[in-house]
Amino acid sequence: MAFISEINFVGPNGVAGGEYVEIVLGPGEDPADFTLSAYADDGTLHTTSGGPTNGTGEVTLSSLSGTPDPQNPGYTVYVIPLGVRAGVSDINEASGVALTNTATSTVIDFYSADRGIAPITATEGAAAGATSINTLDNTVPGAGNSYQWNIYGTLTYDPISYGDSVLCLTGGCHVRTPKGSRRAMDLQVGDLVWTLDHGHQPIIWVGKRELSAAELARNPRHGPIRLGPSSLAEGVPRRSTMLSPQHRILIASPIAQRIYGSTEVLVAAKKLVSFDGIEQFEANAVHYVHILFERHEIIEADGALVESLLLGDEAKGTLASGDFFPALGDPLSNKARTPCRPIAERKKAKRLLERIRKSGKQLQEERSRSALRA
Repeated sequence: MAFISEINFVGPNGVAGGEYVEIVLGPGEDPADFTLSAYADDGTLHTTSGGPTNGTGEVTLSSLSGTPDPQNPGYTVYVIPLGVRAGVSDINEASGVALTNTATSTVIDFYSADRGIAPITATEGAAAGATSINTLDNTVPGAGNSYQWNIYGTLTYDPISYGDSVLCLTGGCHVRTPKGSRRAMDLQVGDLVWTLDHGHQPIIWVGKRELSAAELARNPRHGPIRLGPSSLAEGVPRRSTMLSPQHRILIASPIAQRIYGSTEVLVAAKKLVSFDGIEQFEANAVHYVHILFERHEIIEADGALVESLLLGDEAKGTLASGDFFPALGDPLSNKARTPCRPIAERKKAKRLLERIRKSGKQLQEERSRSALRA
């Protein structure tokens, strides 16, 4: 489950400006098996982008010192000083970065600049033959933010931080099932849950995780978002409910049709805090719950329409089993990685929400709310 968890590249002068790449290894993974490679825009190794890659353009993690993840001590974090650009490489900054498991010859992640260059096909080094995903754009994250991926490959733009993101329901949310509403923390594999698109579907994996007061104090951005009663629409949600900041909520509005070509899109809860009744909540502790189905689904939590767990587009083909990972085969995990609605991000998401706010319209309009009564 090794993965690149953060790329901090927004700033001048590469390493001199504090840029770095962060990698997370899971329990039992051997750092000698993993190599980080820096690439120029022409696919050759970039040998002058700083840090331990200088001279060769690559570094094996066993030559570095990792530290336990502060939230998950079984996971090890490696922070590698490395200059990365959002465009054509120069003497101080590479245009792409790849993480490769050399024991299995598997390129796990390969990200590159998204401004003015094509995807990079590596011609040498551990990732030779692989082609990058053009992702990195320095105009997107905003000052003080970096690109960050959680353990499921979901990309977010958050304040620079050593650690991954949390994407889940809180345990106290009441989820709609054939037997009535049940607390998320009480759900188990095999339980049926109502979904907007496919009726009642069985849960195939549940992940549970508690963040203590000390953990939330160290990482306040992981604190829950509180949705007050009727903050999405009249009677939606029915009562105060809380989600993790990255958990996406269904936005159902004709305004979305004009921007996305669909009246329904998904938006991260943290992007809604400017709306009345929605706020970041200062919790003493929080119990988060992941719920996974065969597909990405829309479910009901306290009367609100929200997503189930989405295994992001960059998620690994085969996920490792363990406390935070479902043991799934490729065909099933592929279905769970396909979003069931367009995901509103970046400037288009901001424009959508501003237009809804100015119009005075509700965030979940009648078409989806009528489905809740079905």
